Formats: sequence, C-alpha cells, structure tokens
Amino acid sequence: MVLAPPPPAATIAALPAIPDALRPYVTQWGIDPIWRAGTMRAWPELGDFQGTKDPETGLSLDEVKGAQVSVAGYEVFYDEERQLWYADINIDAGEAYYPFVRLALARYQPKSVKGEDGDVKLSRVVLADFAQLAPDRSVTLTYDRQDKKRIAVSVAGPSYLLSAGGRGPGTVEVVVEQKTGAGGGTPAWVPIPDSQVTLKGAPSGQGGVVWSGEVILPGDRGGGKYRLAIREYETLLADAPPKPALVAAGPALEPAQRLAFADVLEV
Repeated sequence: MVLAPPPPAATIAALPAIPDALRPYVTQWGIDPIWRAGTMRAWPELGDFQGTKDPETGLSLDEVKGAQVSVAGYEVFYDEERQLWYADINIDAGEAYYPFVRLALARYQPKSVKGEDGDVKLSRVVLADFAQLAPDRSVTLTYDRQDKKRIAVSVAGPSYLLSAGGRGPGTVEVVVEQKTGAGGGTPAWVPIPDSQVTLKGAPSGQGGVVWSGEVILPGDRGGGKYRLAIREYETLLADAPPKPALVAAGPALEPAQRLAFADVLEV
C-alpha cells in the first residue's frame, strides 16, 4: 500500500491536500456525502493500516522524481483454487461511516537498495478501483444469572446522525430462531413468531452508536436450541414505485431500508 508522507505536525489541524504530483500514485480516502457521520483525516497514514509487515517511510517513486512516500506492506498468499494472489488488508477508518478508499498498490522489497539518492524498493504503482469500507460492529450478549430465558443484547460501532433519507441512525432488529429437524431430518433454523425486538440506539461518542435491548427466549438457553439473528438496516433514499401521473416528471424518491450488518449467535 503506497501512502502519501505524513503531513508536518503543525499543519495537521489545517487538513492539507495531497500534493498534485502524488495524487495518481498514493492511497486516498474520503467520506460518503450521503451520510452525516464522523469525519476523517485528509489522507490515510501508516497507523491506519493494521497488521502490516515491514512498514517504511521515505521511499522513492519511479513515476515522480524526488518524491518520497510511505509503504504499508502486507504479506501475500496464493489461492490454489482461484489461482490468484491475495492479501488481507485491515484499515481503521475511525468513526467514518462507509467511507470510500482507493488503494495505490505496488510490489515492495524491503531488503532492496536504498541510498541518499533514492531506492528501488517499490515497483511502479497500480491504482485499484474505488471501494467502500463497511463499519466495524461489536455484539455483546449478557446472560441473566437468575432467569435463563433473558438475554441483554448490545451492538456498537460507527453510524450516522442523518442520511439523505432524513433519518438516523440505522435500525437494529433481533429475532429469536429455534433449531428444528434434530430428529433425523435436516436441521434448520426457524424464526419464532413475535420474537422480534428492535434495539434502542444511543450516541456513544463522535459518530458512534450503541443499540441495546433485551430478548426473552421461549425456553432456557443452552443445548444449541436457540440462536439470535441480528440485522441492522440503514435508511437512505431510493426510487419509489412509479405512478402513472408522475411518469412524465421522472421517478420520485422515498426513504428505504438497506441491510448494513448481519450476524447470528447461538445461545
């Protein structure tokens, strides 16, 4: 991962722009303007990439004479089935909600030549397509010691205050599911009627939200009989179903929900 050099400490608050000569050759990111959410720094730095191998600063670019960049190195692995090389990249985007990132990629040889006049540690840069980073989510279950049917559920992570749909933050729903088909048939998880609970959201800091609530199982937990299906839906604007009177004026927009996070936990 090729990165712009960190800005001088005295200018960080001013959020300077990446030099024009470096823009085509370094990783960049930015917020999605349809969400009113947490902010980001002007550009990513080495500390925003976790699990790196041999990170380094002050490296030369073949494309821009005299320029210096940083590199966040990641070990690559080969997928025999797909016959492709890949790397798992862990990016910390802070409190931003679904930010965009465009990775600048290069082959990196940490043990290559480096001198006062430059180095040959990086290949020429290739830009990846724009992608969006899904927000991190942590789920906590707290069991009631006295009543084995009660479970407190909380979901936490970056969210948004408002969206283009005019609402925020997202809605988190929990449904209790029961395992069936244990008597020789194919096991399946079936939602229990009227078990859905909508968690209540509350701000937890700049851009962060904690959704919390309680579910009640139909029987005591344990034994692999029950699980919780957790789904978060965000609200944004989508095309409304067309109406004959509005066809000439073009499609109308209305708030709609989109699945943003899902998980299942056996209890």
